[in-house]
Amino acid sequence: FKKFGLWPKSLPKNEDKKPSSVEIELALKVIQTLNDPIAVDFSSLLIEEWRGEGMSELTVIFEEIANGDRVPDFPLSEDPEELASWLSLNISDSNVLRKTRSDIRALARKNREKYSTGSEMVLR
Repeated sequence: FKKFGLWPKSLPKNEDKKPSSVEIELALKVIQTLNDPIAVDFSSLLIEEWRGEGMSELTVIFEEIANGDRVPDFPLSEDPEELASWLSLNISDSNVLRKTRSDIRALARKNREKYSTGSEMVLR
């Protein structure tokens, strides 16, 4: 959404209704307790653009994350070298980087149809 400024054009009939302003305000208040500006930015965009059911469940998930009750199954490093090591990548090799970017673009093209229909927009 952020790159192109558009959501998929067609959503199922019940899925194009925005949650109530009370639900949106509560969710926006909850995400302010996340101590990561990137997480707050992403979460606020998700909340503002959310359609259909599930806003209360999403708010509960945000509360659990903020309280530390919901954590990743395994930690991912923010350090590019450590992350590359974990992924068994040699970041010094430009050919590896080029191939990785190519693979990611190919994966995005392959899955574009799923996301453009709106069938994968439910957060689980």
